[in-house]
Amino acid sequence: MPRKGLTVLGRKRIKAAIPHRGWQLLVDSVIIDSNQPDTAIGVMDVREDNPVFKGHYPGNPIYRGIELTEFIAQVCGVLASHLGMTGKPIFSGIDGVKFRGIVRPGDMIVAKVSLLKKKSIGQQVVFSFSGEARNVKDIAGKPCCLVGNLTGSLIP
Repeated sequence: MPRKGLTVLGRKRIKAAIPHRGWQLLVDSVIIDSNQPDTAIGVMDVREDNPVFKGHYPGNPIYRGIELTEFIAQVCGVLASHLGMTGKPIFSGIDGVKFRGIVRPGDMIVAKVSLLKKKSIGQQVVFSFSGEARNVKDIAGKPCCLVGNLTGSLIP
């Protein structure tokens, strides 16, 4: 049972928040602390049967960095929905991305994202997030993916 003030979102609530489906839905769960409502923690199990591994690379499977960035973006989308922003998240810019570790099948990745800025322009909401992802097997080490600034908007 989660401690008081924590909201744990499972797959059903994640699917209600973002449009991704099938193997493109990367987020397994999201944790939001009411004491830090502009921050969320997302969890992803890197499954061995993920189609990415069929060609990247046979005999030496490595999870693609762009997929780690997408995972962070999806956690941002879930947080945006949790904060009451409505619509489908469309990302328009990613700055300061760095890949610093190899992710393999069977790894568990934890992403922490934070809302930096939110602005309404007419009926459109524009937002900016920061985020990082860490491999649980090296949680105290360097993040495997850093995103300095991820910008986007919500569309109906």
